[in-house]
Amino acid sequence: MSRITVRLLHCPPEENIDTLAHAVGESDGVLKARFAGEGEQLLAVYDTDGKYLSVLAKAAAGQGLLLFAGPDDVCADDWRPSAMIAGRKSSLKRLAGSLAETAGELSAAIDRALEARSPRSWEIGGGRRLDLTRPLIMGVLNLSPDSFYSGSRVADTAPAVRRAVEMASAGADIIDFGGESTRPGAAPVDGEEEVRRVVPVVEAVAGELGESFPVSVDSYKAETAAAALDAGASIVNDIGAGLLDGGMLETVARAGAGYVMMHMRGKPRTMQQDTGYDDLLGEVHCFFSRGLDRCEAAGIGLEQVVLDPGIGFGKPPAGNYELILRLGEFLSLGRPLLIGASRKSFLKLAGQDEAEARLEGSLAACTVAVLAGAGIIRVHDVGPARRAVDAASVFAGLSRA
Repeated sequence: MSRITVRLLHCPPEENIDTLAHAVGESDGVLKARFAGEGEQLLAVYDTDGKYLSVLAKAAAGQGLLLFAGPDDVCADDWRPSAMIAGRKSSLKRLAGSLAETAGELSAAIDRALEARSPRSWEIGGGRRLDLTRPLIMGVLNLSPDSFYSGSRVADTAPAVRRAVEMASAGADIIDFGGESTRPGAAPVDGEEEVRRVVPVVEAVAGELGESFPVSVDSYKAETAAAALDAGASIVNDIGAGLLDGGMLETVARAGAGYVMMHMRGKPRTMQQDTGYDDLLGEVHCFFSRGLDRCEAAGIGLEQVVLDPGIGFGKPPAGNYELILRLGEFLSLGRPLLIGASRKSFLKLAGQDEAEARLEGSLAACTVAVLAGAGIIRVHDVGPARRAVDAASVFAGLSRA
């Protein structure tokens, strides 16, 4: 049975409201009028089993809310909401309270959407929890010769250890090692070669920085993840969300490791061939919801999972900006959010054509992501990012006080 989730829409563009209105069979003018109203908020409800819709309709009656029921053919693989609710936050809070006894799961989902708070910790195995009361910096080191940014490449173990120590000294909270380039169009690397590249470095860095320092492996292959976890890694950063290797989720569950689940369409070689979305935020939201169901079914505790919307992975250039700006819409899923925007090609829209010239754009993306609710920022330039994120965190704290 699918989980019940609710998404609070944050300043969606007009065409997004048009799409959502069409999805629930309602006039776009009605939704726009309600969304434009002072103090009005718009919630999208995802209940593909339909078990709470009649209860929701009864509870919403007489509370100053507009309820738009979705189509009858919404299914588990759909991005369309089952219903939408428009109204003032105070009325929506009363609605959640009135549902507490009859529809507790839905009541809790509405509350999470309205409060939009990120979890304060992340469990990464071995009884360890990372403190998320301030955003964490995940430094990137690539052990593949064809990664898109030359400044992140390291050739073998000794220079990788030196760079990792430098990153930790500059403020990195996690170091993420990858042995295969996943840039658009990249050719895959077989598991044996990826293990050969990654495992000696993970083992050496874990030994140098100590077992209390979190080391992450960036791989969608269960074979590589298992070997890296045995060598001292405590986090698996999986661009495939467990869909590219059927053994991945079992591997993570068995190790009790931290798990980053990313949204991507297809595979790196083909992902930029299909970047059209009816509702980008809605599709990613539903992808995450189904992914959390898969994680739980595999034995992964939700406290181990972090969600990454996959900047640059099967997205239109402008869609990457929208994902970062509206990142807070995913907080209702109850998991920390990671953004990896560093030096990526979507910054060409800002006139930054070469990866080597995208530091300032990357820092701007980091800042917006923190203000939108990101708990982990994955970067190539640790020192500048650490300083930008710390400053942004002060603004974020003031805005949420």
